Amino acid sequence: MYYKGSVGLEFFRRAEGRPQTLGVLPATFNPPTVAHLALARATLGATDEVLLVLPREFPHKPYDGATFDQRVEMLLAATRADPRFSVAASSGGLFPEIAEECREAYGEGVRLLLVCGRDAAERIVGWDYGEPDAFRRMMARFELLVAPRAGHYQPPGEIRDRVHLLELIEEISLISATEVRERFGRGEPWEHLVPPEIVPLVRTIYGQPGGCNNRAGDLSYECMESLQAVMNQPPPPFAGQPADLEQIFREHHAGVLRAAYRITGNSSDAEDVLQTVFMRLVKRAPDAPPMGNVTAYLHRSAVNAALDLVRDRREARRVPLETEEPRLASPDVPADSRQQARELRDCIRRAIGRLAPRTGEVFALHYFEGHSNSEIAEMLDLSPGGVGVTLHRARTQLQGEISRFLGEKS
Repeated sequence: MYYKGSVGLEFFRRAEGRPQTLGVLPATFNPPTVAHLALARATLGATDEVLLVLPREFPHKPYDGATFDQRVEMLLAATRADPRFSVAASSGGLFPEIAEECREAYGEGVRLLLVCGRDAAERIVGWDYGEPDAFRRMMARFELLVAPRAGHYQPPGEIRDRVHLLELIEEISLISATEVRERFGRGEPWEHLVPPEIVPLVRTIYGQPGGCNNRAGDLSYECMESLQAVMNQPPPPFAGQPADLEQIFREHHAGVLRAAYRITGNSSDAEDVLQTVFMRLVKRAPDAPPMGNVTAYLHRSAVNAALDLVRDRREARRVPLETEEPRLASPDVPADSRQQARELRDCIRRAIGRLAPRTGEVFALHYFEGHSNSEIAEMLDLSPGGVGVTLHRARTQLQGEISRFLGEKS
């Protein structure tokens, strides 16, 4: 039998209420990544609740790296902000086993959508369950919600009506826990690939001594040495202390990476932005005006450097437009509508690169970084009304691009 009955799910956090449609995201979470969270958030567009499931045993890989308890701790920290996320452990590791444990916990009436990427879907469908035609019969108990991962999934004809495609930005979908661990081991930046809430936990659990990881070395001092070598001169003093630049790098490089990554949608571009931002600090004149709030200053610098990169690549197609995701997430969106939405998103990406510098900065701070008008006003020394006018101007310009796009498509 492909399902033997089990102790059932062990909940560590459970959302309130009884969902009619439940998204279930099983993974090893070694560690949880921004891709896991993006997948869970996109799934909320098609479900009432998302259950992130950590199996106690895996059918295709050993249980190494972080311990079970450490993975649960990271999952709870990463998902705490959204009350619609639940976290549980399953006794079984196969999708049919997890689905039956979910039915025991949520009831027979719930619609179950098990979430995975293309590669996992192919592995699940092709798995040897020990019985002829077993998987097709299992699919009467649950459906699959499949995100692209190095390509889109093409389900077999006999289960096509039980498989739905979940649109996710390609660069996000390709992020993996393996990449995080490998970057960790190679001394490369990894912090932007995991939710910011768990960066300290990941650093502790996987043995990172702290601070920066750049290709030049394994601590921020060596990162700073690499920047200084490029300039062939020591960094200017900050607040009378030459060591301040190193300390600033240690404390803020992960935030710069995350801000850049949200706009560029690409790890290598985010790293280029990181270097650009801190190279500008290295070249900053000793008599330059004080930075004031260092966090806000570096955040703005990261946003502007990322926008500059996008503008330099007018035809770039790698800038994430997260506002399209809820509509793209629905499993009921027809294929032609999904294709048009992808084309529309690309159109908007290119248009963002054509916004005036200040307009682009305000737009990015609001739509990519989630800041309110009043927060942006304080950061940029503007009035909240001025921010609203700028956002209106940006939306009007983008609406013009969208109208022209739709006119060409009609």
